[in-house]
Formats: sequence, structure tokens, C-alpha cells
Amino acid sequence: MPKPSPADRLVAAARSWIPTPYLHQHRTKGVGVDCVGLVIGAGLEAKVLPTWTEEAWAPHRGYGRTPNPEHMGRAIRQFLEPLDLDPTAIAPPASVAFIGWRPHLPMHLAIMAIADGRPTMIHAFAGIGKVVEHGFVDPWPGRVISWWRYPGVAEI
Repeated sequence: MPKPSPADRLVAAARSWIPTPYLHQHRTKGVGVDCVGLVIGAGLEAKVLPTWTEEAWAPHRGYGRTPNPEHMGRAIRQFLEPLDLDPTAIAPPASVAFIGWRPHLPMHLAIMAIADGRPTMIHAFAGIGKVVEHGFVDPWPGRVISWWRYPGVAEI
């Protein structure tokens, strides 16, 4: 049996957080997590986030319930790598979508996957109150501001 790719490990790790309750500024599987915590937790679990340490994360702690897009952008640039994809493209599995609730105000993160041959997104969704996976369908594609990848997932 072939060894799972880093992208496959990451998607499996993200799915293993379903249905962890949404809890702002948390990162404990089965207890509580927000969208940032899911990206960190799944990345650490899949061993594809080699640049992340508690010390490196320290300047980003204490973010508000309504994230500051500039602050969130700095954290993403520190730990993830940009994908050279148009925001209207559909990124491959294990990519991270930086999503805006309002035009040009990114404030949410989701991990891309595929289920039944269709693109899906896995994210800690406050509106539903837990980590979910659902189709990458309207309105989500129109809300993507940029695409990112984990440093340990070189195949995308």
C-alpha cells in the first residue's frame, strides 16, 4: 500500500476534526476550535506545518472574535505559502482559502478537499457551531480572496 501524500494526510487530518464545536481561539480536537485553530491543528497533525511553533505564534495570539484582516494576513504569510492561483480558480485539495465575508476583507480560513469527485471545504464555521465539510458552492467561491498552501505540501 502506498504511503499517503502530504496533501492526503492533511485532508484526512482536517476531516478528523469534524464535528469539533466552534470555539473562538481554541485548538483542541473534540473540544473546541476556530478556523485558525483548525488550519494550525490539522497542519500540525499531518506534519505539514514545519515553521509553526508556540513561540512563533505568540505575536498572533489574542485576535478578536471579528478578525483583523491585516493581522490575519501577516500570520498567514508567516506560516503558509501563497499559491499562484486566481481567486476565482478552484484550488486543489489541501489548499487553504483565505475568505472574505465582505469584499476585500478576508477574515476566514478553509481547507479544500474533494468528496465524490466534487470540491469541498472543511472549516470551523461559527454560523453552524462546529467543524463541517460541505460543497464548495455559492456563495463560497466568490468570497475567496487568495489561495495558500502548507509548506509541507509541495505537490500542489
